[in-house]
Amino acid sequence: MGKSIQERIVEALFARVSRGRGRSLLVGVLRTRWGRYAIGVAHRVLPARQPIGVLAVVLDETGRVLLLDHVSRAEHPIGLPGGWLARAERPEDGVCRELHEELGLQVTGTRYLLSAPHRQGTGRPYGLTLVFAAKVAAGALVTLSGEVLRVMWMSPDEALTQLRDFEAEAVRLVVTRDA
Repeated sequence: MGKSIQERIVEALFARVSRGRGRSLLVGVLRTRWGRYAIGVAHRVLPARQPIGVLAVVLDETGRVLLLDHVSRAEHPIGLPGGWLARAERPEDGVCRELHEELGLQVTGTRYLLSAPHRQGTGRPYGLTLVFAAKVAAGALVTLSGEVLRVMWMSPDEALTQLRDFEAEAVRLVVTRDA
């Protein structure tokens, strides 16, 4: 419950080709321009039911920012970890759930940072993305799900060049407050 149709499609594809060459082939296709285009079309045609997203700014013990290369974000594949809220889910719980589902991380604390409107595609209504600072246990290991192509830890300055404006603003808020 709470997952969008496109997320369920991608998960179903990965479940059917979970081992060996089939998984490698699927990941290869999703990394191509056409694969991302197909996911982008699915994202516009089959939007999440509740257009409220949550993102997390996660820093490691050296101050690097966690960024992901997302399978289902065709227009901006590199970004902060997160996803859609489930129906009637508290935003703090949603960001914790998304970090656990996408990366296997256990969150030890969250702090609200900012909100930003977003569009889910041409002709779709505006939604809202809530961004949180999230603390995870020191030395926690990241495990990839089918929603993520790769994980990157970057310096805040390097991360700012990869992010959309509101994501970059959230990183700035965390870095200046924790400095």
